[in-house]
Amino acid sequence: MNKLDMEPPLGGGAPQFSVRAQRIARPPTPWMWAIYKDGWAEACRCSSLSYRSAEEAWAVGRAMLHHLKKRPGE
Repeated sequence: MNKLDMEPPLGGGAPQFSVRAQRIARPPTPWMWAIYKDGWAEACRCSSLSYRSAEEAWAVGRAMLHHLKKRPGE
């Protein structure tokens, strides 16, 4: 078995997060971002503002995820 095929250690890995852009309203600003922890059905963080496009919401969500990862204790 090579190292690429190995499973991650149980309980020892850092949690993985993903950002999703979600359409939640009607135009002109229907999009919001949400950050999910792998395996969770509900978002652990979400935007309080809405955005004009999915790309804009996703970019802001990615920036927030990067900011949260830099904070100690997160």
